Amino acid sequence: MKKIIFILFLVLGPLYGAQAQDDNEWCAYCHATKLQKKYTHGSISKKCTFCHVSHNATTENPARLSKKINDLCLSCHDDMPSQGSIDHFTDEHPPSLEKDPLHPEKEFSCASCHNPHSANMEKLFRYNYREGETPYKGLMCAVCHWDLAGGGTPPPPPPPWE
Repeated sequence: MKKIIFILFLVLGPLYGAQAQDDNEWCAYCHATKLQKKYTHGSISKKCTFCHVSHNATTENPARLSKKINDLCLSCHDDMPSQGSIDHFTDEHPPSLEKDPLHPEKEFSCASCHNPHSANMEKLFRYNYREGETPYKGLMCAVCHWDLAGGGTPPPPPPPWE
């Protein structure tokens, strides 16, 4: 009988661990701050492993992502409308840039502008540009074009690159 229990433990034990890895509460034990902002991403309710691989799996992508970030985002957001009113890279959504204009050492991705977990701005916009709260004078364009906004507008802080 002890042998049967031991064999069951060996066979079913890893399955229990795999289930725990798929549980958002398990992930939040260490990554709780990811969801503490005003707006949260809808897919969070689908499970962290919708985008991330568990810690016992391997991946070549940063942040333990299962695919490249744009491929992940566009797997749900493939119908994003073009936004903007002038001839600008944001007229094409998602923008088609190779390098992040603010951080040229990084590849430009959806996460350059949007926080994939939660944010204090609508549409999970990564940078706060609200008038009275930040030096960007309520202008979204001043986040990237801070040098043209005038009045000593500082560059935005680097994103956390989660």
